[in-house]
Amino acid sequence: MTCSMCGHIFDEHKTEQGCMSCPLHKKNCGLVKCPYCQFEMPAEPKWLKPASRRKEMLEDTKRNSISTFSLDSLKVGIAAQVVFLNTRDSKKAQNLMAMGVFPGSLLTLIQKFPCYVFQLGHSQFAIDHELARIIFVYPSG
Repeated sequence: MTCSMCGHIFDEHKTEQGCMSCPLHKKNCGLVKCPYCQFEMPAEPKWLKPASRRKEMLEDTKRNSISTFSLDSLKVGIAAQVVFLNTRDSKKAQNLMAMGVFPGSLLTLIQKFPCYVFQLGHSQFAIDHELARIIFVYPSG
């Protein structure tokens, strides 16, 4: 896991020592403490898989004949469901999650140039090509 405050990379399962003195320790508050800067943040979601698991997910979608591709390959005006985010960069994933881009969410691509614009619910978001390449979707409907 990467600390969102200082950028230190650490194993979130080994950070329990910092929580031993906390009164919420036994109730599992869901926060992880960075061993370097002591910043507390939510644990990374389980669906944000390591690269090897993302490869397996791609193979599963091929086996199940689901046409999954990145958002930059989607045609304008087509609605699609997010399948997964193909990135190891937690900052990019956090930016997308702040917009509401999660597996299962429905979005519609509005434009591709000069930047990618998609609608998610009643909100529209503009992202660059780099972010559009890591959002994997399949057309809905």
